[in-house]
Formats: sequence, structure tokens, C-alpha cells
Amino acid sequence: MKKLWVNGDSHTAGSYSPHNVEQPFAKQLALALDLEYTNIALPGGSNNRIIRTTIEALPELDPQETFILIGWSSWERTEWYWNNQWHAICVDPGYDIPEFAKLRCQQHADHYANQFDNKISDHDLWTKSKEQEHAIWVFHQLLHNLGYKFLFFLGCANTFRWESTEKTSSQLPWLPNTWAHDPYQPTGFSEYCEVRGHKKDELWHFGQAAHTDWADYLVDIIESKSP
Repeated sequence: MKKLWVNGDSHTAGSYSPHNVEQPFAKQLALALDLEYTNIALPGGSNNRIIRTTIEALPELDPQETFILIGWSSWERTEWYWNNQWHAICVDPGYDIPEFAKLRCQQHADHYANQFDNKISDHDLWTKSKEQEHAIWVFHQLLHNLGYKFLFFLGCANTFRWESTEKTSSQLPWLPNTWAHDPYQPTGFSEYCEVRGHKKDELWHFGQAAHTDWADYLVDIIESKSP
């Protein structure tokens, strides 16, 4: 293994807030494992974007040399294609929305805020999160079939743990050692940092000490997956 190739959202990019970290956990991993380091994580990026851009990069990557690390984003984010390019759509505070998309984004945000606040349609929320879970499941089979070593973790809380009152709990049959933790439990980067006593800033990001803790947590897992 020669390369660490990384994708995700702001947590994996190293924060997008007034308290940016100098050594994101992914960079610390690359240094600890003596690997070439590429990180294309995008603040506000969606799971759709993570899958798309990773697949687009695969022709340039060698599965015998590359370890792929992915921190999955929040399920309500998306991306829209307009004027010959993709645009990240994230309605969280602190992210710029393209002018052409502002009205539609506000409608998008109001729709989900209304559902969260008033529980109008738990089924819609369940369906949205399950669609992304299934897409990630298919994607992990693709990486496996192509011969890549990889590790997933949840960057944001509740990526696809939403359970509708109309549905029973369901869990997909993930390949062994796909996740750094149980994705159906309150675990992942954000929860781990909070349990360790790290505080979030006003944009829900963590500082340098939290990134160092998470890097230490991941080192042993990735080393165990190396040849």
C-alpha cells in the first residue's frame, strides 16, 4: 500500500469554520502510515458527490497501491448539475449557495425542516436515508469487486439511522470490516469526538485535538487491513 485516497465532507476535509485544523485526521493517518496523501473531501459535500467523484477517480488509482478512506456526509445534502458543472447543495449555515439555486434550496430546506419539526412525513425521511444507504452499499460492493482496500465511517450524525414509525428496522449485509464502527448505532466521527469530551464550534466542527484522537482511533484499523 502506497497511497491514502480520501473523500468526504467538511469533517474529513479538516473543517470549514473559524477554527480550521492544521492537521486533519486523514493527513495525520497518511503521515503515521507513511503514505502518499490525496484528500478530495468537500465542505458541504453530499454522499451523492462522494460516490460520483470517487468512481470518477478510480481509473487513475491502482487497487494494489491505494487505500480508500471515506467519511460519509449528512443524507439531506445533494448536488445539482447546472451550466455544465456540479454544484454542492448544503443548506447548513456557513455554506454559499449558487444564485440560480437559492430559491429552490430554500424550498428544499423548508421542506425538511417542516418534516423534522412537525413529523409530517417520517416515511419520506426514512425513504431518503434508505436510498442513500442502499447507494453506499452498492458502492462498497464495487470497491470490493475491483480489489480495493477501504474503510468507511460516518462523519455526520444519523446519516442513515433514521427509522420511520411505519417501518421496521433494517440493516444491510455489509462486507466484513467495511466500517470503522457500527453504522446503525450512535457512533462515528462526531459522536466519538463528543464522547471524548471535545466541543463543537458554532458550525458543528471539531478542533485539532479531536482530529488527533480520531486519527489515533483509525490507525490500528487501517494497519490491520494492510498487506
